Amino acid sequence: MKLLALRLLLITLVFSLFFAGQGMYTGQALPMHIPIPPPPPVETPLFPVSRIPVLVYHSIMPSEFYYPQNANNPWVLHLDTFYAQMRYLYENSFSTITTEQLIDFLFYGAYLPYNPIILTFDDGYLDNALFAAPIMRQFGFVGMQFLITEKVSEATRRMTASPLQLMGTRDIAATMDVFEFGSHTHAMHHAVNGVPLLALESMENIKADILRSFISSLTFTTGFAYPFGRYSPNAKRALTEAGVLFAFTTREGYLKHDTEPLRIPRFSVTGGPNGWTMQHFSDVVWGRG
Repeated sequence: MKLLALRLLLITLVFSLFFAGQGMYTGQALPMHIPIPPPPPVETPLFPVSRIPVLVYHSIMPSEFYYPQNANNPWVLHLDTFYAQMRYLYENSFSTITTEQLIDFLFYGAYLPYNPIILTFDDGYLDNALFAAPIMRQFGFVGMQFLITEKVSEATRRMTASPLQLMGTRDIAATMDVFEFGSHTHAMHHAVNGVPLLALESMENIKADILRSFISSLTFTTGFAYPFGRYSPNAKRALTEAGVLFAFTTREGYLKHDTEPLRIPRFSVTGGPNGWTMQHFSDVVWGRG
């Protein structure tokens, strides 16, 4: 019996060596020269779209910074409200849109993912990086930040309730998986007697300022957000000459196929005692705003 068992063992070894030489799987890793096909890509279904809600946020703060200094400021949203809004979008299968998808929609009529929405943030507040970005990351959302580039510092700033702090270069780098960064001018986010500089300056000066903003910490130069939502013929000409393809106002309305790319409307999400309710938020994102 021992001799028979030994012979069977030898036969098994011979066959194993033979088949291994023929390239059959033996339980070991495949040789590197044998190509392994990649898994098929998971494609997001795309749909024709008639209109897209675009939201604009400013500062977003938790209670320790929100109360009492900012509780009446309409441009500061409580973090719990922001979380509830993002959760609502997630639970209702909304898809946040990138700059590339926006351009494809505007100029080529491209289809978009189900329930598209665009989340924008003006001024580049530090609290957006500290508090908004983790929530958006949790739900798989992306957004567009528009920076006043003269105020972007390499120094690390400490969060305070007042004055509102802006992102530095490290904050920008740490949130590039969530935000794309565009221009909100370099040094023209100012007003004279209540009139925004972009409504007063020459086309040449506006263009120079925009081009100056492009050499800062931006990740795209195809888009722009008008300070205070105001624009002028000179501002639009300057954007065109600077190569900007789309620009956001703060005029309320929906983005449609026939929207002028340099005058895209947005809904300003506000906080404070008279801020948006969840019902109003729901109405806007579902096209009832």
